[in-house]
Amino acid sequence: MVPREFTFLAVGIGLMVGVVMTAANVYLGLYAGMTVSASIPAAVIAMGIFRGVLKRQSILESNLVQTIASAGESIAGGIIFTLPALVLVGAWQDFRFWPTTLIAIAGGLLGVGFMVPLRRALIIEEKALTYPEGVACATVLESGSSDSSAAVSYTHLTLPTSDLV
Repeated sequence: MVPREFTFLAVGIGLMVGVVMTAANVYLGLYAGMTVSASIPAAVIAMGIFRGVLKRQSILESNLVQTIASAGESIAGGIIFTLPALVLVGAWQDFRFWPTTLIAIAGGLLGVGFMVPLRRALIIEEKALTYPEGVACATVLESGSSDSSAAVSYTHLTLPTSDLV
């Protein structure tokens, strides 16, 4: 039996986690002027839900959940930094729902539209470019999907003892 990645359960959980992470990032971004990535926390939450609550081991579904959550957070990051800047420079006077929504959708589609042709050049063919967040998410998902006896070894990560608190 081939494991399935795209399930309605994974999409539903991804949307719920994405909404929560996006709302938290919007608040943090507007309050503090910075955001945090939703990928790694979403991967941990997805693993917790699938392994802990639903008692199923599905790295593919967990990956879909973290991808959905990360996409929502990325679009929110673009909105919370762009639209207030338009207000500050005087290009906008108010926030209306439909124009703001259409701008967010257009920005998301534009990002996907540029990433599809660049994927092969930047991710598949270019081995020198490593994406630390993607590698970290993959490591989190792999360690959560393996047995405790076959967990990922972190011997290559050495921290000076003075940095440990």
